[in-house]
Amino acid sequence: MFASYVPEIIELIGNRKKYGGSYSAVNGRKHIVVCGHITLESVSNFLKDFLHKDRDDVNVEIVFLHK
Repeated sequence: MFASYVPEIIELIGNRKKYGGSYSAVNGRKHIVVCGHITLESVSNFLKDFLHKDRDDVNVEIVFLHK
């Protein structure tokens, strides 16, 4: 399951401007904020663990903040 997200993750990270974009919370939706030195490797590792098949179905927004 996770491997199918890798090309999309790479495209999203590669096309984003540094410090560009915004996040608008939606009432009733949970979210997780991941902060720090965000790299393809760190995002991949986080999502691999977070989206693990043994985990219950997760319905949350994930926001990545780099430095």
